[in-house]
Amino acid sequence: MSKISKFLKDHILGVFLTSVAAGLLSTWLFQVFPFASNEKEVVKGEIVLTHFGEYTEKYGVRFDSPPKLQFLNEYGSTYSGGAIDVLEHGNDGFVYKLARGYVVGNKLTWVATGTLEEN
Repeated sequence: MSKISKFLKDHILGVFLTSVAAGLLSTWLFQVFPFASNEKEVVKGEIVLTHFGEYTEKYGVRFDSPPKLQFLNEYGSTYSGGAIDVLEHGNDGFVYKLARGYVVGNKLTWVATGTLEEN
């Protein structure tokens, strides 16, 4: 028998018991000290660009602070090309204009992520 297989055979029970004890301890710690909930609401919208100029978009809900706002390209990836200038960013919507790179008729997807305002 090789040294490695002998070592594993001699120590497998200790490794198993240590793993079980670590798992039980971590489960207990998460129950005693739970993490604060950071659940964020995600609101999405899609518009068809009909003109060059300013657009006003409402989220349909009110966030407790201006949410994280992202624009997605036609493939669903985060758009970072700089063609969209956000002029105003509030708790209930945003105002933006197109700087360059978009054509009338294109679809634009926006995603707002944040905590909703409690009534």
